[in-house]
Amino acid sequence: MTPSDVRKVLESNPGDRLEHMFEIQKAFADLCYTMNDLRDKEGKILTVDRIAEDAENLRLKYSDLMVPWVWDMHRAMTDELREVAEILPWKHWSKSEVGEKEHPECTSEERLNHLRLELIDIIHFLMEALMFTGLSSKDVYDLYVQKNMVNIERQEKAYNDANKTEEDNDGIAAKFDAGGEQ
Repeated sequence: MTPSDVRKVLESNPGDRLEHMFEIQKAFADLCYTMNDLRDKEGKILTVDRIAEDAENLRLKYSDLMVPWVWDMHRAMTDELREVAEILPWKHWSKSEVGEKEHPECTSEERLNHLRLELIDIIHFLMEALMFTGLSSKDVYDLYVQKNMVNIERQEKAYNDANKTEEDNDGIAAKFDAGGEQ
């Protein structure tokens, strides 16, 4: 994978935008592994597919590749969330603008754009973590829809601590087959 390869993916005409985002992130992650000479235990350059394959073979056991890489994405997202918190005024009564302290030289719109970029960084790391667990853009969409159906049903039942249960999530987890049909 070279920077030119990633640019070709980035500049390709997207059909489905979410799928295109996954393709771009996969190409970029694979480029990073190549450029930084990151290898698996067999000495092969890492790829998103290789890490996802490890997750697929994992089933209920520890994964030498997937678990540490998902932890790395967790740490990266946590750091991005910290950056978001630094941009946002934290006192509800504050007259400070978004990003005023971190970017005093910027306009209000530019400060808002800095916040937006930090949120996009979170999406990068989240997409990579999703791919590490073997999920495609279709899988993410399908799970998103199923989880939203659960959330709607929870609202219809006046979801609260007294009636909170994970049975509805367990139902999704039990029947979901990444890359397959539900």
